Amino acid sequence: MKKFLAAMIVGSLLNASPVSAEVRNYDGVGEYIMSDFETPDVAKQRAKTYAERNA
Repeated sequence: MKKFLAAMIVGSLLNASPVSAEVRNYDGVGEYIMSDFETPDVAKQRAKTYAERNA
């Protein structure tokens, strides 16, 4: 049983294809004017949402 598991592991390592990934950075600016009835946390979240949309 141990030999079978070792063979499966070695076989899967030999058949594994190399994977490459590219890292990309995006910049975005979000501006939101908060009303009298909103908290600063809500305004920050909405500004962040706008920045992500613009990025």
